[in-house]
Amino acid sequence: GRRPFLGDARRTGRRADSAGDPPPEGRGGRHAPLADRRVAAPAYARPDLPQNGIAMNGWFLAAGALLAAAFSVHLFSGNRLYSAARPDAATAPPRACEAWMMGRCGMQMISVDLLLAAGFLVLSGLGVLPRSFWFELFLLLLFGGWGIFWLVSLACEKAGGRYYLRLCQWVLFLVLFGLVLGGMLGQPYCSSS
Repeated sequence: GRRPFLGDARRTGRRADSAGDPPPEGRGGRHAPLADRRVAAPAYARPDLPQNGIAMNGWFLAAGALLAAAFSVHLFSGNRLYSAARPDAATAPPRACEAWMMGRCGMQMISVDLLLAAGFLVLSGLGVLPRSFWFELFLLLLFGGWGIFWLVSLACEKAGGRYYLRLCQWVLFLVLFGLVLGGMLGQPYCSSS
């Protein structure tokens, strides 16, 4: 004996055996057991591959890293700056101390927002969390809104040009808006089926 070669199974119609005949054909010329697993399908169409349901998103990773850095600066430098602006309780009007305290508490709320958004974006960017269009849209509108309202606040206070540069958090928010938008548009949403 001669060993069977690739064309023998197709010509003879007999099933492949362990002697080296090719495996039986399934749908579309693929190996039947592998065809059921969609092995010949492109990677983006294969639900058994992790990159289909869970894919890394560089846009979200960049936004999350930027937010983590902003959180650190906000927490340490911002608190130091805000503490230096504390009014003297003995000489300042009572409303000034109350307004400062409210601003101080609001600053801590922003710290939590920055930290949670950074965590969500990093975990989404790494593919640990599943994609959520509505939550991503929420973050997109949040950062866009923060950027626009920051600029509107400066305009309403008739702040000079140096304040637009010195209080440039609006740039951060608009960059985050662009990164989240890039992440939403740059990678399609996968179905769970």
